[in-house]
Amino acid sequence: MCINLQRTIRGFAAICGATVAFGGASALSNATFAQTPAAPAPAPAPAPAAPAAPTATPWTYQGLFDAYYLYDGNLPKGAPSADITGFNYDAKASTPTIALAELNIAKAAPANGGLGFKTTLMAGDDVNQIYAAGTNEARYQNIQQLYITLAAKSGAGLDIGKFYTPFGYEVVESNANYNYSRSFIFTDLLPVYHAGVRLYTPSYKGLVFTVYLVKSLINLDLGSGDAEGVYDQNKSIGYVGNLNYTAPNGKYTAIESYGKSSDGPEGFEDKVGLSDFDFTFNATPVDTLGFEWTNRQDSVQTLGGAYANGYAGYYQHKISGVYTAAFRAEEIEAKAAGKSPRIDSLTATLSDQTTKSLLVRLEFRHDDSKIPTTSPYFGGFAGGPSSTGATQNTLSLSGVYTFGP
Repeated sequence: MCINLQRTIRGFAAICGATVAFGGASALSNATFAQTPAAPAPAPAPAPAAPAAPTATPWTYQGLFDAYYLYDGNLPKGAPSADITGFNYDAKASTPTIALAELNIAKAAPANGGLGFKTTLMAGDDVNQIYAAGTNEARYQNIQQLYITLAAKSGAGLDIGKFYTPFGYEVVESNANYNYSRSFIFTDLLPVYHAGVRLYTPSYKGLVFTVYLVKSLINLDLGSGDAEGVYDQNKSIGYVGNLNYTAPNGKYTAIESYGKSSDGPEGFEDKVGLSDFDFTFNATPVDTLGFEWTNRQDSVQTLGGAYANGYAGYYQHKISGVYTAAFRAEEIEAKAAGKSPRIDSLTATLSDQTTKSLLVRLEFRHDDSKIPTTSPYFGGFAGGPSSTGATQNTLSLSGVYTFGP
């Protein structure tokens, strides 16, 4: 819900140079004959015009394989594998798991404007965790993105189709995040994708503005085959505004995303307001700090109102060219039906990228929940909501192999 930033790959063609031929002639003179004037040298042949830069861009293919093994301290010794309540990604314990197999197929729009295309195809346990089986939304689960781009020479553009959300500090692909696991903010408060159109401006001194018109702001299984997302049944349109500013010196980036929509079937609309602010500060060449604040307001017609605030802090330190240490601390506090659930989480991750294509991570995570009643956003740990709260400690070993440009 970091689905939040978009990836566009542009290709460039080399421009061939031209060769210029020169010729010359000389006349011979003889002392016994009258001197003959030398013939003038022919003018150099005009250089052929350099071919115009081609406007076509190549097709690109890239992807990844993501696998992990996770130990959950709450599972009794010898217990079979189980899903970890509250986790949407690294959710399988005590069994090696293929989290994600992903293939991106793209054709970037030409630099001087034109049409582009991108699709992101996915399979694996992450996909099954995002989409509830049996819902109408599940039919789209293997196509995470599918959109066409109409780009202008100025850098502005329009995307039409299904694409990742701009909300969130983190993203679906684990290798693009500081930590292997995702925050509860990302998994429980934010969407993963939207269907509709997005219009973005060219960068103006580091500032880019993007407007989204989407069928649904939130991705949610509503039961009985209903869902919010691509399949959202009501006729209302949601909107999102995204401001993304990067300092000219690259020292920091600030992103604000705000959206409103009325999601769900007619008669059961969830009026959602969602704000997410992300800030990244590159303190030194080896130290990066990050901060995220999320506020979500829900007003389901038949259930009353609910709200949640989420806060997360990030720190990444490059130990060397190969090893990186990263830390995340977060808290979500919510209120619904007069109750105030809260969860806290601390995560420490050691990353090893000995080779460019393989990222290996060892991660420890501690979660603490105090959930006096079932929350509309998240469940409790170790099997469900708890009136006294619960703690959870997990240790995971993961590897992500990437291929392509």
